[in-house]
Amino acid sequence: MNIQLEAELRNLQLATVGKILAGFSHELKNHLAIINESAGLMADLLAVKAADEEKVRSRFKQIIETIEERIKLANIMAQHLNGFAHRMDTPESVFQVNGPLVESLSFLERIVRLKKITLEAQLRENMPKLKSNPAIFQFIFFCLFIELISRLDKEGKAKVSSSLKGTENLIAIKTVGPRNTSGSITKETL
Repeated sequence: MNIQLEAELRNLQLATVGKILAGFSHELKNHLAIINESAGLMADLLAVKAADEEKVRSRFKQIIETIEERIKLANIMAQHLNGFAHRMDTPESVFQVNGPLVESLSFLERIVRLKKITLEAQLRENMPKLKSNPAIFQFIFFCLFIELISRLDKEGKAKVSSSLKGTENLIAIKTVGPRNTSGSITKETL
């Protein structure tokens, strides 16, 4: 591979990592803000003498459930980021494609939500392992997915699936729905 092309690909990959980290940190801050607001609300409830103790208990239970859910979601995000980071440790490894796909889709959730697109994943269980560079796989998937959804308007849908074609792993991204002025692609395969 020529040096200039390799440098361009590396720069694109670094830009992609930057987008992923920016989206991740934004979502993590949202979870922490909700946990912080919930803690503040609990402190306010404790400070006020409540006429109906049962209402206060019920409200505390709801707040605690919200905090627990946000902690659970933030932990899942941290696990995905950890997996993503470790996939970049070695240029080649043996992996099942669904792992990097699930991580990638979790990083793309914010982009999809902001664009008001429905995302569906249909990943075949027990996909055969392959030997390749999982970081490059995620980079290519991320770039293709972003390109495809950029052509959708609100209310569009994106479906990602993994399947087998003979003994080969097959990853498909299908987009349908209203298109913007850039046009529309109905199906692309990695």
